[in-house]
Amino acid sequence: LAASGVNLSPMAPYLFAAVLGVIVASIVLRIVKVRATYQKIFTGVLIVLFALYTVFDTNQILQKDYGGNVVEAALDFYLDFLNIFTSLLGMGSD
Repeated sequence: LAASGVNLSPMAPYLFAAVLGVIVASIVLRIVKVRATYQKIFTGVLIVLFALYTVFDTNQILQKDYGGNVVEAALDFYLDFLNIFTSLLGMGSD
């Protein structure tokens, strides 16, 4: 992505707002009992959101000079995939 000159930095505030919305929606879904179908739709939205975060972080990693410190880049990826995985685990629970 960075090699092609695409800069995804303007996407950051929208992704942050989406995560805040997901946090609020998660709290509401815990309080209000909803059908399993809505829970699965919410899980699908979570997976798409964290997949977008993975693309965003990949772009940031390709554009950023870590100066040999690859631990920060690896941690970014680890958290993205951990969130996707935990969202997938939540999809099976009713």
